[in-house]
Amino acid sequence: MSMGAMVLGEKAQLARMKLLNATSAEVGVPKGEASSTTDGTGIKQGSSFMVVKGEVNKVPTRLLVDTEASHNFLAEKEAKALGVKFTRVDGKMKAINSKAMPVYGRAWGVQVLLGKWKGKVNFLVVDIDDEDVVLGMEFLHKVLPFRVSDGMITITSKGSEIGIKISQLKERDVRVSAL
Repeated sequence: MSMGAMVLGEKAQLARMKLLNATSAEVGVPKGEASSTTDGTGIKQGSSFMVVKGEVNKVPTRLLVDTEASHNFLAEKEAKALGVKFTRVDGKMKAINSKAMPVYGRAWGVQVLLGKWKGKVNFLVVDIDDEDVVLGMEFLHKVLPFRVSDGMITITSKGSEIGIKISQLKERDVRVSAL
């Protein structure tokens, strides 16, 4: 179960919160439909946890594609390492049951390469304790419709479909994602 909210300045935004002690039962899946098991990618189908390889500011990096994140996020240390310039803003971001964290800035029009897709993406620059680059619904709304199947995220850009391979993560590389 996921739900949540965060506050950025005066404006409330949705963010992720996971109920850690929840139990679930898999109900019979209609014939021909995917169950919520892994498909060889190391990613549980039906999960919003998808890591892809790409480039940010022409530097190879891993990006977390998160359907439960409202915005795109970039860790402050990663922004500096990638040479991404950002405009300082005064603001705080707060996820449920956590302390407010500063928003260091907004990076506008950052060059991102995912598979054959190339475009400009805006990021909020914050402290992140999991993946350093997060693409949320702010990005996914630009590439609608998109789908996830067979270890690929397929996005739409200028009328063409572009497949992006989901990285297979080793168990030691898997991190719990929460803002």
